[in-house]
Amino acid sequence: MLSQFDTRNGYVYRGDGKPFNEAGKDELGSCDPVSLQNDSKKAYIVAALENYRRKLAEESVEVERVRAAVRQESARLRGVAGSSLEYEIFGQHAYFEQYMCHAYNGQETTDENERLFLLRSKLPSHRRMNHKRPYTIQPSQADEKYIVSNARPILDFINIRDANGNLIDGIRSMRVGYLSRHRTVISLVHDNAQGGKDAHFVLVGREKVKKGYISTLKSSLSGVAELHFLPHGTTRDRRAARIFYTITDNTERAWQLRTAYVYPDRGIITNDRAVYTENDPTKYISLHKTKNGCMLFVGTVLHGRTFKVHCIRNDHKLKLYHMPLPNDKRLLLEHRGNYIYAIHSTVLPHRKDVIGNGCLDDSSCRKNDGASVQWAVSKLPSRVLKPVHRRRKETYGEVLDAVDHYNKGTAQWVSVGSIDNGVVTDMDMMHRGLVIYVAVPPSKPTILVKPFVSQVKHAHDHNMDKMICQLDPPISVGVIEPQSNSNYYANRVLVLVNSPGTTDIKCVIDLEEIAIRVRANDNGLIISRDEGLLGSTKTDEVALKTENRIVKIPSGIQYSHGYVPRSQCCICYVHSRDGSCQIPVTLVKASAERYADKQGESDISSFQKTGNKCVVYVYGAYGERLQVNNDIEHNTLLALGYTLCFAHVRGGGELGDTWHSGAVKYGKCNGFHDLVDVLEFLVARNIAQRNKLAIATTSAGGILAACVYNMRPDLCSSVLLKLPFLDVSDSVSDPAQALSQLELEEFGGFDYANMDYVYSYNPSSNPGAKAQAKPALIVQCNDQDSRAPWQHTTSFISQHSDHNKRIYLKISHGNHTDGTSLEEREELIIGRLSILESVLHGTDAHHGKCSYNDMLSP
Repeated sequence: MLSQFDTRNGYVYRGDGKPFNEAGKDELGSCDPVSLQNDSKKAYIVAALENYRRKLAEESVEVERVRAAVRQESARLRGVAGSSLEYEIFGQHAYFEQYMCHAYNGQETTDENERLFLLRSKLPSHRRMNHKRPYTIQPSQADEKYIVSNARPILDFINIRDANGNLIDGIRSMRVGYLSRHRTVISLVHDNAQGGKDAHFVLVGREKVKKGYISTLKSSLSGVAELHFLPHGTTRDRRAARIFYTITDNTERAWQLRTAYVYPDRGIITNDRAVYTENDPTKYISLHKTKNGCMLFVGTVLHGRTFKVHCIRNDHKLKLYHMPLPNDKRLLLEHRGNYIYAIHSTVLPHRKDVIGNGCLDDSSCRKNDGASVQWAVSKLPSRVLKPVHRRRKETYGEVLDAVDHYNKGTAQWVSVGSIDNGVVTDMDMMHRGLVIYVAVPPSKPTILVKPFVSQVKHAHDHNMDKMICQLDPPISVGVIEPQSNSNYYANRVLVLVNSPGTTDIKCVIDLEEIAIRVRANDNGLIISRDEGLLGSTKTDEVALKTENRIVKIPSGIQYSHGYVPRSQCCICYVHSRDGSCQIPVTLVKASAERYADKQGESDISSFQKTGNKCVVYVYGAYGERLQVNNDIEHNTLLALGYTLCFAHVRGGGELGDTWHSGAVKYGKCNGFHDLVDVLEFLVARNIAQRNKLAIATTSAGGILAACVYNMRPDLCSSVLLKLPFLDVSDSVSDPAQALSQLELEEFGGFDYANMDYVYSYNPSSNPGAKAQAKPALIVQCNDQDSRAPWQHTTSFISQHSDHNKRIYLKISHGNHTDGTSLEEREELIIGRLSILESVLHGTDAHHGKCSYNDMLSP
C-alpha cells in the first residue's frame, strides 16, 4: 500500500521543509537536496531546475492536453479491474483491507475521501459427521468473488494509534494471527518518521467488534522489513501468537531473522531472539510463507538469485532446517502434502534439431544460438530435511561443518517436469494443482497448470499425471499479475493480464476443468466461454499431444462489443554487431480498429512510415525483465499517438540467465551496443525518425541511455532518465560502501583492470565530444534515493550544461520510487511527458552527426 504523503505541488523542497522560490535561485545551504561544494555546479543545477519550471509554464496548453490524457488513462485503469485483493484466511473467516466511503458499522461519513477498513468474511463450511470422532470442518473452496460479496467491516484504521497517541499511517502490509474463535491479533507494518518501518499489533475480539473499538498493544517493533505469523502447534497458540520477522540495517538490507511471542492480553512482546543472521553484506534475507501455512522459507538472495534456503515448520519445535538447493540460480518454492516443490532455472546447450519436453511451441524463442532457457519442476520429501547443527567433524584431516557437508551431497530432488524456452515469473500452489506463470521470450505471457490427478474432476485420462497443461491468456504480448489467491483449497485462481494500451483483464483459471475464463469487469464489458480440457468435445486433439508433456488447451474466449484492446503489437529481431545473437524487440502502437476480438498481431510493415513519434524503453541490468505492461505512462503515450519500442537488450532476463550473463562485468558494453543496434534498426526500417525518437529508462538502465547520450547523440532527439544510476566508478571504487558490495555481481570487483574497464564506459567519466549537438535531457531524481544518489545525477548534468541548454531537471522528495502516492506519480508523468512532447514536435530537435569510433574513450 502506498504511503499517504502530501504531494509536493511541483516545488523542490529544502531540508528544512521550505520550498525554493519560483525562480529556483534561493540560497543553497548544506541541508538542501542540491547543495554542492562547487559554485559553478550549483549554478548549473539551478539553471536545469529553472528550465523544467519555465518549460512547463511556457507549454501550458501542452501540459493541459497531456494532463487530460494521463487522468483519463489513470481513471480507466482504476475503474476496470481495481487493485489486487490481499486477504488471509484463518479458521472460518477471511480478512482483508479495503478503502470504503462508509464509516464503522455502515454509517455514512462526512469525509469526502475514502478511508481504509479491515473487513472480515465468513467462509462457507461443511461439517462431516463421524460417529467415532467429533465434528470436522471441511476446508472452504471460496474464491475472491465470494469473499468480497460476503464481507463486512470490523475495523476502521483511522482509530488505530500507537502507545503515544499518534495515528498509525502509511501502512505497508497487514498480517493476521488467529488466537481463537473470539480473538484475532493483527500486525501492521507501517512507515515511521525516520524513514524506516515499524510494526504495531492490534487485538480484535468479538465483544469489542460489536462496540466498534479495538485495542493497540503498547509494545512494538522497529526496523521491520517482513513479518509473518506461524502457529506454535500447541495450546500456547490460544494465549500468544508466534511471529517471525526480519530487521534492516541503515542501507535497508534485511540482515537478521528474529522470532518472538505476542501476548495480546498482557500487551507485551516476549522471547524476542535471533534465529538466523546473514553476515554477507552483499546479500539479504527474504521470507516466504507457504500458501497452506505449514512452512516458512528463509532465503538468502541477491538480484533474484537464491544462494541459501532454510525453512521453519509450524510445530512446537523451533528448529531451522537446511534445504539442499538444485544447481540453479533462480528458485521458487512451495509446499504441498509431504513434499516441497521447487521451480528452478537451468541452462542447457541449444540444439536446433530437437525441441525438449515441455517446449512452448513458439519458433521465435529459438532465434538465439548458444543456449536455451529451461526451468525444471522438482519435488523433495519434507522428511529428509535436517536441522542446522553447529557441530563439526574431521574427515580425512579436514574439518568440515556438518551443514556444508549435507549441502554438497546429491539431493533427493525428484524431477516432475521441465519448461524449455520460457522464463518462469511466478507460481501459485493450490490443493488441486500447481499454476506456473511463464513469459515466452521476449514478452508473450502464458500459463501452465500441473494438475494433481486425485483432485481433478472426472480425471479419466491415465496420462494426466504426466501432463503440463498450457492456457494462453487473451493477449499476444504483456504481463501476468497473479492476485493474492490466499485460499489454498480454492478451485479457481484469479490473475490479471494486461498489455500496453489495454485495461487489466481479470482471468479465472478453473482447476477442476483445467480451463481459463475471462471474468466480467465492473462495467460488465467482457464475457467469455471456454469448454476447458475435461468434459470437452475435443478430447482426441488433446490426447494426441500428451506425449510432449505440454498440452495446449484450445481457447474459446470471446469478448463483447464494449471491450477495446486499442493496441497492435509486433515482435522482431535485430542482429547484434558481434553476430552472437539476435536482439528481441517488441513494438506496440495504438490500434486503428476500435473493436476487436483479441489483441492485434501485426507484421513489421504496419509500423513503417507511420510518422509516429517513438519512445524506446530499455533496462538491461541485474537479469530483470523489461515489463511490457499497461503502465499509465505507456497508455498515455499510445493515446498521444506514439509507437512504443521495448528493447530487450543483453543484461536483462528476457531469455534467462545466459542473456543476463552476456552483459555483466567485462561484457557490460554489450548492452550499450545492443541499444545502439536497435536504434539504428528503427531508423533504417523507417519505424522512427531521429528527430522524433526518444529513449526512456529508469534506475540502472540509465547507464545505457547515458552512454548513448555521450557517445551516439545523433541517434535520438531526447533522453528521459527517471531515477537514474549514472556513476558506476564511484559506486564500486570504495569497498567500504554497502552499495559497492551489492554491485560486485553486476559490474565486477575492485581490481585495477576491472576499474579501468568500468571507467571506459562510465557515463559520468565520459562526457563525449562537446562540439556535438546533444539530445534534450529530461531527468527526474529524488533527494533521499540511496540506490541512485542525486549527487551522481547533478555531477552528470554539470558536465553537459555548458554545451546543452536543453537540460530539464526535477528533484522530488522520496527514495527510489516514482512518487510516494498515485497523485504525485501522475504529476511527475505529466511533467516529463509534456516536456517530451514539446521537444519532439520539431522546433528544437537536432540532427547531429558524429563518428562512433571517434567518441569511444581510449
